[in-house]
Amino acid sequence: MSSERLRELEGLIVSYKAFAESDDGVAILEDLSRECYEKELTFVDGNPNGTAFNEGKRYVMLHIRRFINTNVDDVRELSKKLER
Repeated sequence: MSSERLRELEGLIVSYKAFAESDDGVAILEDLSRECYEKELTFVDGNPNGTAFNEGKRYVMLHIRRFINTNVDDVRELSKKLER
């Protein structure tokens, strides 16, 4: 991964965290968690397309959480190592 891409990710992580820490962000993340099956089974009995659709929604929520839970200092350190 290029150092340019890591700097881009660093900015995204900071933005995701700022959003998640705002009052609006907390409310929206709670809503998305429910809507996107973050903590629920996504299986739809007899409907593999429904299951796949639900898994797609869940993937998006997990992607958001991954950015929120990533330590930006770790990304900065990795970026510095790549620049050497």
